[in-house]
Order: sequence, then structure tokens, then C-alpha cells
Amino acid sequence: MNVLHSLNEIIERSGDGGSLDVHVCGADVSVCAPGFVVDILERVLAGVPRARGASDGRHTVRVDISSGTWQIAGATGNRTVLSTHCEVPRLVGAIVSTIVQDVAARSALLTLRGTIIEKDGRGLAIVGDDWESGLTVATHLHARGWHYVSGDHALIDRATFRAVGFEKSLYATASAAWSFPLPYRRAVEASPWYVSSNEIAFYAVDPLLVDKQAWSHEAVLDAFLVVDGATDERAALQTVPGMHVTNGPGRVTVDFSPLEGARMTLGPIIETCDLVERWFDAVPGRVRA
Repeated sequence: MNVLHSLNEIIERSGDGGSLDVHVCGADVSVCAPGFVVDILERVLAGVPRARGASDGRHTVRVDISSGTWQIAGATGNRTVLSTHCEVPRLVGAIVSTIVQDVAARSALLTLRGTIIEKDGRGLAIVGDDWESGLTVATHLHARGWHYVSGDHALIDRATFRAVGFEKSLYATASAAWSFPLPYRRAVEASPWYVSSNEIAFYAVDPLLVDKQAWSHEAVLDAFLVVDGATDERAALQTVPGMHVTNGPGRVTVDFSPLEGARMTLGPIIETCDLVERWFDAVPGRVRA
């Protein structure tokens, strides 16, 4: 495991600059950053295909250190500024968000902050403020035979609700990671982890260490599930037709009204996942183009 306590340590160990060239949704993107940041991105984006074509047509995301801040600049004009005292997951998350925004702008796709999983080609979007619980539900469904389409950043066709695969490692705090199902134990133990200034550990978990067929390239969404932290002794679902969800890197409002939707009240995890599967199996499949 790799343990880094702050980005100041990364700065000291960065060395020369480097680049990571990835291929996302038909677009080639080059991330130019200090060497140690590139090393972390290599692991976090290990499942994302690498760019193979000529470098001339690639989008460029630049990550620089200036006046005690990280400067992250995308090819479409979006810019993020972070303190060099911020934690590793926040920096890497901001870089990934910039990549996603650039690709979405190029491909006219929606960006969604959430986990997309699929079963038999039918997609379910798990969104909401309680991302740790949503991710935990996704890992348990994966252990039951579902597949990931995206871990926490989704790219979706607005017209067809086709979600495009984005194989990023799953970010999880220590408390969430140890709530993952038993098949994830080896993956968590093999994951790089980072400790924030508040002593909160973050893991970057690779689902391929659990299942070599963990990922699907795409899925058409049939339903969405909102997980916002509500809990009870028993799991429950409340349908929410015609819902709009505002989230993602650009705080985009997504009209989910064509899809079946439900708001989740979490109970014991096995009961919760049983309920989600029964509900999803009863959702009518949308007509595919």
C-alpha cells in the first residue's frame, strides 16, 4: 500500500513533469502534471484505455503548482484552483472531473456524479448526497453479478440515456471500504490508500481485483436510485417519478423523468440490496434504438 499524508509530500517527491494519455469516449486526452501526480493517476485510471493516435488532436489537461496552489486547466476553459494543503483524493478527483468535462463538451454528453451499474444490459444510476452508501450498495450488487459502467463519474447521452463506460477506481473512505462485501477484501487490502490531515483514510479500489469481468462498456439506463442518507431498521423504496437531479462537475440538472426512479431508505445491507433487485426487476425495460 502507498500512504501519503498530504500533497506537500507529493510536491517534495514530484520530480520532473510527466504525462498520461488516455482515451475516453472517442476522445484522446493528455494530462500533463508533476511526475508523482501522474504516477497516482496511472493507478486510479488503470482501467481506462490509453491514447494511441497522434498527439496533435488530443485535449490537454494541465496541472501546475503556482503560488502555493494547484492549478488545473482543461482544454475547454474550465479551471480549478486548490490549495497545496488539500488531500490527494481531492486533487485527483478534480483532475478526473476536468477530464470528464472536456470529454463531455467534445461529445455533447451529460456528466453525472454517480455510480452506474448494469444487469443484462439494463442500467441503474445510483445518485444522491450519500455517495458512500450508494457506492456500498453498488459493490454488493456487483458481488451479486451486476457490472459497473462507471464508478463515480458518468457520461450519458441526453437523447438515449446511454451511459458510456469510464473505468475509474472506486474512491472509498475506510469506513465505507470495510462495509464492502467479502469478495472485496483482497481488493481493499491491495489498494493504494491515503490519509488526510484529519486522519481520514481514502482507498482507491480496483474492481478488477474482485472480478475480471467487473466492467461493461455501456448500458442504457432504465432507472435511477437516490441515496441521500435516510436510514431505518428496515429498507424501503419510495418512487419518485418525473425527478430532476442536479449534480456532476458542472452542477448540471439532469431530467430523469423518462426513467423509473426511487428514493432509498437504507436498512441492513442484504435486505437493502434484495429490495433494490426486486424493484429493478419489476421496472419495465425501455425500448432500445
